[in-house]
Amino acid sequence: MNEIYLYAPAKINLTLDIISKRPDGYHNISSVMQTISLSDSIKIEKTRLPGVKILSNINWLAKDENNLVYRIASDLINEYNLDFGVRIKLFKRIPIGAGLAGGSADCAATLKGMIELFDLRISTCKAYKICERYGADVPFCFMGGTALAKGIGNILHRLPNHPKTYVLLAKPKFSLSTEKIYKMIKAKDMRLSDPKKIINAIKFKNRKAIAANFHNTFESIVTSSHPIIAQIKETMIKNGGLGACMSGSGPTVFGYYDNFEDAKKTASLIENTFPPTKTYFAKTL
Repeated sequence: MNEIYLYAPAKINLTLDIISKRPDGYHNISSVMQTISLSDSIKIEKTRLPGVKILSNINWLAKDENNLVYRIASDLINEYNLDFGVRIKLFKRIPIGAGLAGGSADCAATLKGMIELFDLRISTCKAYKICERYGADVPFCFMGGTALAKGIGNILHRLPNHPKTYVLLAKPKFSLSTEKIYKMIKAKDMRLSDPKKIINAIKFKNRKAIAANFHNTFESIVTSSHPIIAQIKETMIKNGGLGACMSGSGPTVFGYYDNFEDAKKTASLIENTFPPTKTYFAKTL
C-alpha cells in the first residue's frame, strides 16, 4: 500500500460543562460529544523524499509545525524510524476556528492513516496516549461516535449510538480563540455536571429530549460580546429546530431538525438575516 484516503468528521458538544481549573492551567470538563457527517478529506501518500509535505485547498493554512497534521505525521516518522516521507493532501470542509474540532479531527485521522499505511504496531491504548499529546479533542476524534468526555477531554466513556438526526450548523464570520475563552471562565461559571438526562435521551433515541437538554457553559460568555449567537439559536428554534446550542468554544451554532426541508429553509433565512454567516448541513454519525 502506497497511499490511503480518510475522512475526518467534525464533532459537536451536546453538553459542555467546566468543572474546575487544574494546577497545570487546563480545565476539567464534562461534555457529551457527538460526531457528525461534515468532514475533511485526507490523502496520505508515501514518498521517497524525507519529511512531511502538506497540500491543501486552503492556501493560508499552516503547512509546518503549526499544523497538527504535519506535527503528528512528522513525529511518527521520527519515532518509528520510517524509511519514507509522506505527502498529505488535506481538503478542508470543516470551518476553521469554529468550535467543531476540525484540526483535531484531521490529526486523529492522520494517526489512523499512518498506522494503516505503515503497518505500525500501535495498540488502541497507545494510540489514545499519542492523541493526548496533540490536544484535548483529539482522543474523542480518534474514537468517534457518541461519548462522555471528562478530565481535559481525554477520559472517554462510550455512550449508546445516537439516533440519526439532521443537523444544521451556522458559522458567523468571526472565529474565537479557545484559549482566550477559557481564560474568561470565572468560578461562578463552573458547576458539577449531571449529564444523565441527555444520556438517557440518547439511550431511548428521543431526539426532542436530547435537544431539550443541550447545554454549553461557554455560550453565555460568548453571547455577551457576540449576541448573534443567541439570535441564530432563536431563529433555528422558531423555524422547526428541536433545539439549538453553541458547539465548543464557538462560534458555530448547531440545531437539530426532524426533516431536511425545515433545516434547508432555516439555513436560507439565517444566511439572509445574518450575512456573512455560512451554513452547513450534516447528520449525526
